[in-house]
Amino acid sequence: MIDDLRSAAEALNRGDPDPFASLFAEDAEWRGVPRKFLWWNIAPRCHGPEEARAVLSHQIRKRNGQTIERPPEFTQVGDKIVGTLDWMNVDGTRQTRYHVLTVNDGKIVGMRCYGSRLDAERFMRGSPGTFRSTP
Repeated sequence: MIDDLRSAAEALNRGDPDPFASLFAEDAEWRGVPRKFLWWNIAPRCHGPEEARAVLSHQIRKRNGQTIERPPEFTQVGDKIVGTLDWMNVDGTRQTRYHVLTVNDGKIVGMRCYGSRLDAERFMRGSPGTFRSTP
């Protein structure tokens, strides 16, 4: 699965969302980075490969000069896969996102995105293994 994710991420970086979107199961849920308002945590979400393709296409269009620093890193952690993506914004600031993927039968059934490693680790605490493990 990690090889499929790497290939799909390469295609995504070239502007093709289809290989990554095709990895989503029909009933998959993708939750974006939570935004905190008072006592709520609101996270954008989409379901299934078609909505994932639409979100990925939108992200490709709005990239506007952002450069991916290096290919995403994917690490198996228990029953999850953690993806780490770094990029450079046009203003020179670096950003990192952590994606925690739940996979079943070679398809992504759940994906949660976090703006910090700490938040991703908090989510992972309920899973076997640790975030620091390597493939």
